[in-house]
Amino acid sequence: MKQIFRFLYALFSLFILAALLTGILSPYIDPAYFWPAALMGLAFPLIWLTNLGNLFLSVFLSRKIFIITAIYLIAGIPFMLRYFSWGSRSDCKDNAVNLKVISFNVKYFDGFEGKDKTEAQLYAHNFLNKQKADIICFQEYPMKGKRHAPFFDHVKDSLHLNFTHFSNYDPEAKSTSAILLTASKYKIFNYGIHYSPDNEIFAIYSDILVKKDTLRVFNIHLQSVKLIQEKEILRPGKETLSGDSGLKHLISSFNKLKRAFIERSYQAGILSDAITSSPHKVILAGDFNDTPGSYAYHKIGSSLRDAARAKGRGFQRTYNESYYPLRIDHIMADRSLSICSYKRFDIRMSDHYPIMAVVGLGKKKEVGSR
Repeated sequence: MKQIFRFLYALFSLFILAALLTGILSPYIDPAYFWPAALMGLAFPLIWLTNLGNLFLSVFLSRKIFIITAIYLIAGIPFMLRYFSWGSRSDCKDNAVNLKVISFNVKYFDGFEGKDKTEAQLYAHNFLNKQKADIICFQEYPMKGKRHAPFFDHVKDSLHLNFTHFSNYDPEAKSTSAILLTASKYKIFNYGIHYSPDNEIFAIYSDILVKKDTLRVFNIHLQSVKLIQEKEILRPGKETLSGDSGLKHLISSFNKLKRAFIERSYQAGILSDAITSSPHKVILAGDFNDTPGSYAYHKIGSSLRDAARAKGRGFQRTYNESYYPLRIDHIMADRSLSICSYKRFDIRMSDHYPIMAVVGLGKKKEVGSR
């Protein structure tokens, strides 16, 4: 009996160590070739903590497992720090040109109880105006259609930023869709759109003239997982599914995760090339639908600085419908720019929290640099 227990314990330890190693390597493994690695990256904090608990258990059960687990945990610390950060103090000068950049997935303005969507839009605009942002990147902003014409009017009238770039807007359309919207205090003189292989818009860029400097601001919304029914059963008051029904939802969830991981890897490749070839310094903001341990995050951010990692404190969860610390909204800046501060607004106006970074301008961009 004792031998069986030790065998099962060794098997369990091997499994969680393999998961830990896969998680550490996940930023470098394209989900198009091996998507389960992305799943290990998503669950990495939980996997790391599970191995930490097993480290203490192995003191009494296996010296060999203790040594191997300790080595893997130490190797995973830099990766763990992608999720949990201790930001340094700001070194930005008050008399320099510092830009307040906000990213906010508004989710159609559905997150306001007792308010219709246009009222919610005005409420959100009022909150954002108080922050005195220079650039705001919105995702899932409701726009299209004559029936929702006030949305367009409110952008012009109630948002205190003079220049805007919409990913798509057709006032003659009959339906309403979620778009990307970049609003700026400074002039937008050039812009463009990036499409997924399925012809869906997932990113826009706006060239903005700030004093004598030019910035290319990417506003992105990478492929979502769309766990709509699955989220419903996790909410309080919902009956727990069992048997064939529960298994069906589990299989559906994994299939959706797989498709989303692979789609985001394609989108990340397109963005990585666009960032490298940009003639201007880059600021990138938006909803990645992916954590700091993901392939997409690594691919896009390899030449940029993450504001949350530079100046944030703690886990900085940005998706508020999960108790798991999901930081899937990010603001990044060219390495020639300074990150002065980072803030997550603890206010529920969507299923995402708005985030803000103050970015200080620096030297000129070297085209093609990584």
